[in-house]
Amino acid sequence: QKGGAAPGDVKRLLDAMRGVLRGLPANDPMRDGFLRDLASFVNGILKTVDADGAVRSALTEALTVRVGRPVRLTVDQDAAMDAIRDDLARSTPMLRLLQGDVGSGKTAVAAFALAAAARAGLQGALLAPTDLLARQHLETVGALLEGVGIGVTLLTGSLRGDVKARATEAIASGQAPGAYLPPMAGA
Repeated sequence: QKGGAAPGDVKRLLDAMRGVLRGLPANDPMRDGFLRDLASFVNGILKTVDADGAVRSALTEALTVRVGRPVRLTVDQDAAMDAIRDDLARSTPMLRLLQGDVGSGKTAVAAFALAAAARAGLQGALLAPTDLLARQHLETVGALLEGVGIGVTLLTGSLRGDVKARATEAIASGQAPGAYLPPMAGA
């Protein structure tokens, strides 16, 4: 089932929750706490789904403008974005390598991952092997994320000292709007 649980999984989850609620008296504080937690959980899922759709839509629109013709995400891009969204919902850090041929849409998926991280209140990094590629990604990813209001901060070894210090401070303080693009070590 794309992007979530299968209908049978949802039914089993709802049945289990009904069983928990049936086992608790109506005036039990645990029941109230359970209902509050459940409502918060469902609201979080709904916000994630809404944000996910908004980000994918903004990326598709930006790609359409960039290439000058209608663009649709591929099945593989959708699958990668679903996996990234699911990873971000876990309590453990996401460690994911995205690979593909030149022109296969890796940058769009990376932009989605950065946007999803930023919307979750986290920061993400897109590593580039060279300063030039980091600058190209700054332009491309910046344009892709503009529609969702997420900025991109560049951090490379070639930046002037004051610019590098501001970028480093923004990243360290969490004020960098969403993504930063340092080149890989030794590049």
